[in-house]
Amino acid sequence: MHAVQPQHTQPISNAFPFKAKTLIIADPWVSIPQATLESSVRAIALTLDSNQNVFQLISSTLHHHPTINSLHLFAHCQPEAVKIGSARLDIRTLEQYSWDLHNWFFPTQPHLSHRQPEIYIHSNSPDPIHLDSPVITMLTQLTGAKIILA
Repeated sequence: MHAVQPQHTQPISNAFPFKAKTLIIADPWVSIPQATLESSVRAIALTLDSNQNVFQLISSTLHHHPTINSLHLFAHCQPEAVKIGSARLDIRTLEQYSWDLHNWFFPTQPHLSHRQPEIYIHSNSPDPIHLDSPVITMLTQLTGAKIILA
């Protein structure tokens, strides 16, 4: 199966007939490198609309595709936040969406409990977020995912 080319987002249900393993979400002003798409077998790749709620999109997609255990975010980063689309992932918004984040990978995917989910944050920002940032710590606690900064 080949990687799926990025699409503008639509409600996710059975739009993708395969069991996806990876979800790739891109900010409308950040492009996904072709190499990432080619190496992402069984991936759903979506580009956010500028006014779309990234938390709801990810929650809905993961709910409809429970085999996904890897999330790639192509975003703009700052030392204390990740900006993707119109959303700013900072302490305040993580607290606001904590219930959604807690359910991104668990308990809807108990069959994945043997493999820790992963969230990759891709940024070409000159002043990126760091792994010891309170935002990254909270994202890890809420999702149970290993965070990788790329």
